[in-house]
Amino acid sequence: MQQYAAVYEACLHHLLFTVAVDTPVVAALTEYEALTERALPGHIMDRIRQLHAEDADQIVGAVQRTRTTDESKVRFDAKVDAALELGIITGPDLAAELKEFYAHRSLIHLHAELSRHDGNWDVELARQSYRRIEPFTAQCREWVRARATPDLSA
Repeated sequence: MQQYAAVYEACLHHLLFTVAVDTPVVAALTEYEALTERALPGHIMDRIRQLHAEDADQIVGAVQRTRTTDESKVRFDAKVDAALELGIITGPDLAAELKEFYAHRSLIHLHAELSRHDGNWDVELARQSYRRIEPFTAQCREWVRARATPDLSA
């Protein structure tokens, strides 16, 4: 199952960050809001420090800015949600399954996992991840084809 989860991740990552990189949905995956320190005029900082004397040495000016992070830091569940929104994959059931496969791929220590499930390894989940690879790749191929074919009806 770990190998299939890696295949799902690699496919979605490629489609999002190579094929659909120009879409607002993909751009939003690497953007986040953060406070950035910004110097304020001295008289304003003096007044703020007077009002909050107990914290005066810890007060700084700041502004909320949109920052970007590296695409490698984007969580898999966010990639799945973006793929669903873009139509790369269809149906919330497939999206939920992909997220579950990926969550289980992180289970590195089989022994610990077996003890968590009273000795029963989830073989059915591994079978399911195998069975979903064909519909998943079919949906991905169809999305790429549709994206490459111009709509002449417009």
